[in-house]
Amino acid sequence: MITMLKKLIGPIRYMTEEFEDKVASGMKYLSHAGHPVQSIGELRIANHLYDNGIPYIYDTPMRVGKDILRPDFVLPDSGMIIEFKGMDTEEYNKKFERKLNIYAKSGHEVLIVHPQGLEQVKKLLSR
Repeated sequence: MITMLKKLIGPIRYMTEEFEDKVASGMKYLSHAGHPVQSIGELRIANHLYDNGIPYIYDTPMRVGKDILRPDFVLPDSGMIIEFKGMDTEEYNKKFERKLNIYAKSGHEVLIVHPQGLEQVKKLLSR
């Protein structure tokens, strides 16, 4: 089960202030829904979801087991998590793998989208 922390415990700092500032400064693109996103890949996913009437929650801290994570997208109707893997560095891959392991242990369904697979998002999410 997905527990959105914002609804449970109000506006508190989930991550360090430095991390929050980094995330906020990385929001460069405006989605059709009117919220900013961090990358062209996330923009394409957000726009597809919005344009097709698929409800989603974007980049919001949530409790997964005993951890607090920030999935790129959560589809509240199904609980599916969508993660855009837009980088390929050792540090990024380590963090991404850790996140995926936490999701797996908690039984979450996760769709991983790579830059070269963005066109497949439309097919997968339109079923």
